[in-house]
Amino acid sequence: MRKEEVPLKPRGEFGASKVFMDQGGAIRPKSSQDELTSDGFGGCSAISAESNNLFGLYHLRSTLEERDEDEASQYIEYNGLMIKENSVLKPYIDWVKKLGEMAQGERLHFKIGTPHSYDSQQVQENHPYIGMERFLRSVCKGCGIENYDIELVNMRSVTHVSLNSSGLTCYNYGNNEVQVQKAQYQTDEEILEHALSTDQRRLNTKSTVLSSNE
Repeated sequence: MRKEEVPLKPRGEFGASKVFMDQGGAIRPKSSQDELTSDGFGGCSAISAESNNLFGLYHLRSTLEERDEDEASQYIEYNGLMIKENSVLKPYIDWVKKLGEMAQGERLHFKIGTPHSYDSQQVQENHPYIGMERFLRSVCKGCGIENYDIELVNMRSVTHVSLNSSGLTCYNYGNNEVQVQKAQYQTDEEILEHALSTDQRRLNTKSTVLSSNE
């Protein structure tokens, strides 16, 4: 996951603050003139959060924390979730918890997308990676956040993102704005179901072609 790609493009009078992978994210009050930016996703996901009084951005590597060097680490309960003692997910959980505290009961609107620098029609690549949506639900539950919603976003052709008080904006390699759309499926379960059915159709088609050539 590269931390440097193309120069990020600030908007107007906003000053830019860089958000790095798994480094705790950032949260600003809605009155802030700051702009939160992130790039170098390389398979990571972007999670934004907005309410009437705040906005925040996180660059998440993965919901899978298993690494060779973590094998000896013990599992602990952390804000209602079972994670490893030295889990790379702790900063993400802390970020979500802080959002809940700062929102003070106001509704939080999350957006999750996995940027892909190329265009694709495959189900998996037009949606966040499976696990992102379900894990965020679990984190919200563990942190006692009840007033929220999650929108899954299709971030194909996206290389970097920025967030300010006006909302989330995505860009491609040429620093041109990309108009991202709400993903077709809005839960991990739906993505998994349709991704599997698409793969099965491909296998059936391939099998038919092979049979006709025999």
